[in-house]
Amino acid sequence: MLFFVAWRQNKLTKISQRAYLSVEPMGIALMVAGDRVIGHAGMYNAGNLPAQHVAWFLNIKSSLDHADNDFPIGDVRGDVVAIPRTLMPRGTPKGPHVQELLNLCNAVPSGDRSKERSVYLYVWGLIQYQDGFGNQRFTRFCHRCNWINRENPVLMVNPQALQVEYVGGFSIFEWAEKRRKKREAEI
Repeated sequence: MLFFVAWRQNKLTKISQRAYLSVEPMGIALMVAGDRVIGHAGMYNAGNLPAQHVAWFLNIKSSLDHADNDFPIGDVRGDVVAIPRTLMPRGTPKGPHVQELLNLCNAVPSGDRSKERSVYLYVWGLIQYQDGFGNQRFTRFCHRCNWINRENPVLMVNPQALQVEYVGGFSIFEWAEKRRKKREAEI
């Protein structure tokens, strides 16, 4: 009986103390040049032990399909430690061109978005890590946002004129920032 109690206590300790990595959307932003968008996601360790050997794959794509399910996982890279109760932001490689997104949604010069077609941006990936007890864990994720919800301003590169034009915008989601601030206030 004592053996069973010790075994059960050990198991419960591992469950309550181990590292748990979740992935939170941190929005879509313009690259510095203003011609492409990139996605941001934050790896959050909600556990009580550091996650070790954290590696990740992160990507972004646009789609007209609101229920797209083609999200291949590429090479997982990285080897960092995620401290408990911390958010580690990561960005995708270069994403779609702003002009491509505007063309896909049939954006009109007047800026009337009610006439636009829905274009979705997907940020997806995989995180692998050790949970503090040497067990290999992983978290798969996919976040979706609608391009029509973009904010102003978006700058579009005009390659013929080699200049940047102001055409309306997109920025990091406000609710993601509110969520981060709420979590910081709770700590």
